[in-house]
Amino acid sequence: MSSRFCDKLFGAAQYRNRRKSLARQTGRDHIQVHRKVWTMQNIRSFFLFTTGVALFALAALLTASLTVAFMGIVGAIAAGRLLSARLKPVPVKAKAQKSELRVWNDGRGTIIDL
Repeated sequence: MSSRFCDKLFGAAQYRNRRKSLARQTGRDHIQVHRKVWTMQNIRSFFLFTTGVALFALAALLTASLTVAFMGIVGAIAAGRLLSARLKPVPVKAKAQKSELRVWNDGRGTIIDL
């Protein structure tokens, strides 16, 4: 329908109101601007929260795996030292004895023992 025909048939004001959607007739958008911003902030907050939780889980996993690896290395070194200590002979410390000068006579002569 042409707009002039509709203007004549329905009247100009009535036709203009008829062409608008229900939300347009009330003067509001379908989705208001503040609602769009609020929705974007929710999406952004959810994305940042999910990213933060993922990074925290990754850091915890890395810490746990490094701890297990460190404990394995320390355990292997301790076991190696334990086994190598058993295989080595233990050194004996020798002490110098204080020898007293012993002198005696057995009847055939005097014996001096250094």
